[in-house]
Amino acid sequence: MVNGDLQNRLAGNLHISIPGVPNSAVIARVRHQLAISTGSACSSGVEAPSHVLQALSLPEEIVDGSLRIGLGKFTTEEELSAAAEILTEAVIDVQQFIQ
Repeated sequence: MVNGDLQNRLAGNLHISIPGVPNSAVIARVRHQLAISTGSACSSGVEAPSHVLQALSLPEEIVDGSLRIGLGKFTTEEELSAAAEILTEAVIDVQQFIQ
């Protein structure tokens, strides 16, 4: 699921949640391949759930599964497709591990 307004968004940022899939486990698998984190750049290095998502009263499974993905000005469609594949494989791997 996409977090935030679908029409009014900050360019270059995609914030999603994958309920039931811990964001830390996904990031551990893709951090050297994708520009991805659990929260905002100003929260970098903080190992706490997003205070913004908590303030929105989102369920814990949504907050715990949240990921912030950065896109560059010159990111190509091919790079987006490759990133989607990397992220999909990581999520499937995590789901198989936690079941």
